[in-house]
Amino acid sequence: MHLTLDTYILNIVSITRVKNYDTFKQMTMNTIKQALERIKWRFENGKFIPNDNDCNALNFIVDWINNEKKQIVKDNVLLTKCYVLLLEHETIKFQEVNFASKQLNKKLHKVDLEQIFEEFRDYLNLLEYQTFLKKHGLKINHPAEMTDEERLIEKNILKEHQAEFMRATVTGKWTTEQIKLAIINQLTELIKLK
Repeated sequence: MHLTLDTYILNIVSITRVKNYDTFKQMTMNTIKQALERIKWRFENGKFIPNDNDCNALNFIVDWINNEKKQIVKDNVLLTKCYVLLLEHETIKFQEVNFASKQLNKKLHKVDLEQIFEEFRDYLNLLEYQTFLKKHGLKINHPAEMTDEERLIEKNILKEHQAEFMRATVTGKWTTEQIKLAIINQLTELIKLK
């Protein structure tokens, strides 16, 4: 199959006239398929010396890929913002952007959403526990680092506020369902504001 520059131009002109994105995407995919078939045919048939049609086919594919990536970002502004903020956080944490990016991508792809909710729940409950300790003048130290007097004071305070302590530690103030609901509500409000 030989495609001429005229065929590419005709395909591009007809694509620009299309109002329906699905039709546009299908026509683009057909044009990309033609461009790839052109390049494949050239590689498979003897000595390969690229000509203008080959360069145009390759350039069309590269341009389409770049435009598709830009469109994905435009269509997902909130996701893009979140990713950049997370990448910034990870870069501050690791002090190196390439490693931070790899770590972030690995976590986003390998960690199940349910696990993320559960880890967030555990973190929020840890914060509740630390808040409880601070509220009652207790230190957030490992028991091995505490003096006998500090352990005795802690024991008495924990006994006095046992119900509050139990909620802050054993049962936890936050459940996974509460966190899911709160996040869903926040996300839907954020998306509505878009």
